[in-house]
Amino acid sequence: GWEFKGLRPDQVSFGVPSGPKSANRGFVTPETVLRTLTCLVQGTGCDTIKPKQTYPTFRGVMTWSINWDKYDNFAFSKPARQALDSLGGNSPSPPTPSSQKPVPSTSAPNTRTPSTTKPSVPPTSVAPHSPSPPTTSPYTKPPQSSSPKPTAGPTNAPVTPTPSSGSKCDGKTGGVCYWPFNKQVLPYAKSDCDKWTTDFVWCP
Repeated sequence: GWEFKGLRPDQVSFGVPSGPKSANRGFVTPETVLRTLTCLVQGTGCDTIKPKQTYPTFRGVMTWSINWDKYDNFAFSKPARQALDSLGGNSPSPPTPSSQKPVPSTSAPNTRTPSTTKPSVPPTSVAPHSPSPPTTSPYTKPPQSSSPKPTAGPTNAPVTPTPSSGSKCDGKTGGVCYWPFNKQVLPYAKSDCDKWTTDFVWCP
């Protein structure tokens, strides 16, 4: 049969949902994340499967729907960061100083002798520059164009009001928080919808 020889450290990854709302299944508690990381890095606390070799340089955890983690006040990322930090011994070591000391130069420094001759033209004084007063507005209106503006002919098409968020709402209305990328209505109030991420739009 086929023998599993284990993975190189650069082949090991770890990813879980950030919270119970971010996926239909697969969410694990912070304790499970810590136990799994301890198993991978130190080889202790493993459940039924123990790696053939540990991964002491393992330093990362991936999650999806991280916006839910922010919504949950970072209930995933804070314990995950603490778990990674608690494993210890994985911080990069500081650079070692060079054992060679610099050798001083034996040549004389390059110096200049000051000139003792007087300038042929006497120096003139210049009045200090006075900055111009600040303007009240950083924006200046462009000049008006003299070309005629195009006019549209009459139309029989009905006027359809569009929401203020434009086509990003995909026709959703009624005061909903909408995620155009996933075409998903989210359970957020307007104040939450506006602050979580710029990917969400409020559709009045």
